[in-house]
Amino acid sequence: MASIGNAAEPELSTRTSGKRLAKFTTRPLLIKQSTDRKLSAIFLCVSGFAGSCAFAIGHHIFYSTLNNTAVGSTERQQWALRIGTFFTLAVGTCLRLAITSAYLQYIWLKFKSARVSLTHVDDAFNALSSILSLIKPQFIKKLPVAALAGLICWYVRNTQSTEAWKSSDKF
Repeated sequence: MASIGNAAEPELSTRTSGKRLAKFTTRPLLIKQSTDRKLSAIFLCVSGFAGSCAFAIGHHIFYSTLNNTAVGSTERQQWALRIGTFFTLAVGTCLRLAITSAYLQYIWLKFKSARVSLTHVDDAFNALSSILSLIKPQFIKKLPVAALAGLICWYVRNTQSTEAWKSSDKF
């Protein structure tokens, strides 16, 4: 009987009494990532990076068109700041999407190819939500690229929120 993945397959055996009993054995589950999943991860990384570049260029073009123009009213200036803040937040969000997607792909690749302790697995998954995981020397030693990507993601998040706070505080 053919089996797929980790399904139990009955194996017939006989005992001394002559009765046939079914004995179930399990085979290890071989996880094969489908092509759709691979392409969706690549799509997230590339589209996040392309989106952040596009919003950064849009931010530059928007402020270039405002250069050397009269301010006009306070309301007009507030709208200019709101639109600029939108571009800033969009750049940061798209960049975090790209970095987070690449980060998750990298740590899964590391987990598949090397022996990693459960503590390191916990630290790797907590790194994007808790900065304390990123500053552990064992984590940096075992997964240096993941630590760097996590620090970049934290830097983008904190500078983005700081810039949004500064621009809303001007009036």
